[in-house]
Amino acid sequence: MPDGAGPAALPPERPAPATVTTLWLFTFLTLALLLYRLYWRRRVRAAPFARDDVWMGVAAVPLLLRLAFIHMSAVLLTANFNREKYPQSSMAPDEVARRTLGAQMILPGRVSYAAFLWCMKLCILHWFETVTGRTGHYGRAIDAAYYAVWLTFVGVVVSTFVECRPIAVYWQIFPDPGVCVKATVQLVTMGALNIATDVILLAIPLPLVFAARMPVIRKLQLLLLFCVSIFVIGITVIRMPIIIGSTSLQQARTLWASIECFAAALVANAPMFNAMLRRRHAPASAVATPPGAPPRRTAAMPVTGQDSAGSLTRNEGAGAVAKSARGGGAMSPQFSWGGWPEARGGAESPWSPVTPPTGGGGVGGMRFEV
Repeated sequence: MPDGAGPAALPPERPAPATVTTLWLFTFLTLALLLYRLYWRRRVRAAPFARDDVWMGVAAVPLLLRLAFIHMSAVLLTANFNREKYPQSSMAPDEVARRTLGAQMILPGRVSYAAFLWCMKLCILHWFETVTGRTGHYGRAIDAAYYAVWLTFVGVVVSTFVECRPIAVYWQIFPDPGVCVKATVQLVTMGALNIATDVILLAIPLPLVFAARMPVIRKLQLLLLFCVSIFVIGITVIRMPIIIGSTSLQQARTLWASIECFAAALVANAPMFNAMLRRRHAPASAVATPPGAPPRRTAAMPVTGQDSAGSLTRNEGAGAVAKSARGGGAMSPQFSWGGWPEARGGAESPWSPVTPPTGGGGVGGMRFEV
């Protein structure tokens, strides 16, 4: 280096290709999963959309909005960077302008991310509502879960906008805006509320499974289906310390958020995957439907060998459940893994209770499809 020359200027920071690639890859994998869910429901099963399907379609909107916002922030960069490595003296005015615009995309991107995850929670909750039929204390538990989901979403949105005051500090490049642009409080708040709502959703169906009279292997299969949300909880628990340890760099947040969106979509669509596997391994006579004919009910083998009567979604079934809960009946939950009868109108569905045929002489028992 010649005498009197200063240190060589660092080249400007470049977008991380891995972050952008991961963002697009997992976003389109997630979108493909949502669209296939709707296609399967409407075309393959020839059934009308249920409320959980509607929320699955609605979720595509925040998913694509997040892609647009976060792609811009990943390419333009943000206010969350190492200012010792990239001081103001080494940054051209056009880079400051780009970073300012990229930082402004972060907040709507985080809201879109939260909106997508909470749409998945509503899908799961609507499915639980159909499975349990809102009988007895399940109706109260589901109502409480709805309030929890909506209130926690509001809490996440509020935490997204209040950490930096005034709000323009979020996209301030120089002077140093401080630690608030790392949004550690928002990260922890969203992670905690995400885990809390997943635990609430997990607690709704488990008592029904534990109370069911069935072989242990069947009960374990149901527990596995209902407990797949633990996978998303695990991702949340793992990603928070990793991001905080990396000084909450936006690249790390984008990477893990993209993975979590895909995992949440997998969890919300677990009942569909289960039903697809059951159809694949079912006898052809059990699933074949003549051309032009409406989907027919498929028989399911009783779990306990008793005749089954009642439905979780009809008044007589709900009354029988309530009667049993008061000690006045012998109703017992029975689960089956057969076809997909829809509880309303006879159309089949991958996530609906089934009204089993009524037999004579047996003790009444409920069973529903998962």
